[in-house]
Amino acid sequence: MLALYDINNALFETKERLMSEASLTMRQKIRAMADELPVDASWDDVIEEARFRRAVELGIAAADREAFATDEEVRSAFARWGVKV
Repeated sequence: MLALYDINNALFETKERLMSEASLTMRQKIRAMADELPVDASWDDVIEEARFRRAVELGIAAADREAFATDEEVRSAFARWGVKV
């Protein structure tokens, strides 16, 4: 299981990479993504990476709009998932 630090680091690195790709065309972004995938990547790997990048892009856009969940909304969601905070 990844430590929270590792997850935060990975998200930060992904955010930095996506922000540097912000002015690229979609075709250029796809080529950059393909270059970063392992040589033996499957179509499922490609789809997973594309979905992850899109989720990060949407998260960055939400953060830029200051569209954050309240503390209570986060606690409520965690409680529904059985996570104690």
